Amino acid sequence: MNGQKHEVLVAGAGFSGLATTAALRRYGVRDVRLVEKGASYGSFWTNTYDRLALHSPWHGLPDDGGLVDRYPIFKTRLEVIDYLERYASRHELDQVAGFNETLLETEYLPSDHAYPW
Repeated sequence: MNGQKHEVLVAGAGFSGLATTAALRRYGVRDVRLVEKGASYGSFWTNTYDRLALHSPWHGLPDDGGLVDRYPIFKTRLEVIDYLERYASRHELDQVAGFNETLLETEYLPSDHAYPW
């Protein structure tokens, strides 16, 4: 990713990174890049022990199209991974995601774009 410039850079492809990237694209930001140090969406969940599960009942992302309803309230590690991958697919995040990338430095550049937020 050396020297690449993007209007918006999102670091991390976990719950927050996926939701943020999907929302930005929904609001019309096309030059957004999602950078993940690991090899996949929700990389943290792929490197933990098999019996790990969520202990809180709500972990759905905005605009998932009812996807969260396909899973039990307390999701297992593999269900979390599956949910994150399906969410990314629903929002076509593969188009803007990069994996196995380490973010070393960023620079804020003012933009002429006016967004609704």
